[in-house]
Amino acid sequence: GSVTITGGIVDASSPTDVLYKGYEGAPIGNGGNASGGSVEKTTGIVFENGVGTVCGTVTFNGSYNVPADYSLNIPAGASLSGSGTLSGGGAFTTENLTEDMISVPTDLYYNGQDRTGEIAEKVAISGGVTICGKTFTVSGWSVEVSKTDDLHYAAAYTNENDSTKNFTKTITLQQSGTQFVGDGAVKAYKGDAETKDFTADDTIIVKATPTPTGAAPQKAAARLWADPVAGEMAVYVGDKQMSIPVKYKKVIDKLTLFLYKRTKAQDESSNFQLMLCFFLFWKPNLVLSQIGLEQLAT
Repeated sequence: GSVTITGGIVDASSPTDVLYKGYEGAPIGNGGNASGGSVEKTTGIVFENGVGTVCGTVTFNGSYNVPADYSLNIPAGASLSGSGTLSGGGAFTTENLTEDMISVPTDLYYNGQDRTGEIAEKVAISGGVTICGKTFTVSGWSVEVSKTDDLHYAAAYTNENDSTKNFTKTITLQQSGTQFVGDGAVKAYKGDAETKDFTADDTIIVKATPTPTGAAPQKAAARLWADPVAGEMAVYVGDKQMSIPVKYKKVIDKLTLFLYKRTKAQDESSNFQLMLCFFLFWKPNLVLSQIGLEQLAT
């Protein structure tokens, strides 16, 4: 005869009370002594002497407490899904892995460095997949991460026994914020020499190298400078504010010292004029474009 198992959970054990050791027999036999007997496990979860196997395509919507020393495996070609919950048990393994079972990181930001190793750790399948409330360790699969370009990486999942099941997931790095720090900080040069001291007619060379922060860009509102208030100055190009507001007295004090030093080498009776190129703007409507020494002294 033959036995067909369709649906449900079957827990079968070999008899232990036998006359001769080794004659316990199979938990689910092949039809006894009948000629041509067979057991066909169409669908269901079948435990034989504590070793469980998912047979066919099983949709499990109930609940089942697996005995503590039992194991359960989902072999290649079978599947287990549904809203049901498995609890208890020992080892849970699966040989199946599909693209929709894998989630890749979406919160990584470009930082100018190769992220292959970091991403490989995040997409590793050693952690297993959760099915019906249980974490199943994935076996028979490997994953390798490669860099496609600065913003994209590919995670290739390979089945050791069936290459037709292979698939690839793409990881995209998010746009990073920008910073000017370290060797990329804003620096001023006179020729090839870095300096902060300049005199009239000097050519000022400004160099800066932007680098990624590795974090989300700062919102524009957080970068906006406050408007100057009474007693403050700010740099403007047209109507666009280019600097933070500063107390105008500090600016005038430094400007006075500059003018004093600059005119020491000239006829002190002359009224030296300084053109302030886009430098001191007193709100957009009043421009300090030329200041004579007498005016400044006043």
